[in-house]
Amino acid sequence: MKGATGKIIQVDLTSGTIRIESLPEADYLAYIGGSGLAAKYFWDRGPIQADPLSPEAMLIFSA
Repeated sequence: MKGATGKIIQVDLTSGTIRIESLPEADYLAYIGGSGLAAKYFWDRGPIQADPLSPEAMLIFSA
């Protein structure tokens, strides 16, 4: 996992909480690049049917 920290920072703007989460190395190998990891993360955890401007919608920054 060279060049990656293996961590995701989740910020909840509604409650003001911050959580740091580690991803398994297998995810980095299976979903190459920031956009692949972001798509997998959203698919697994995002409210897919949420209105894009609702508080439930996710905003993902990925490199």
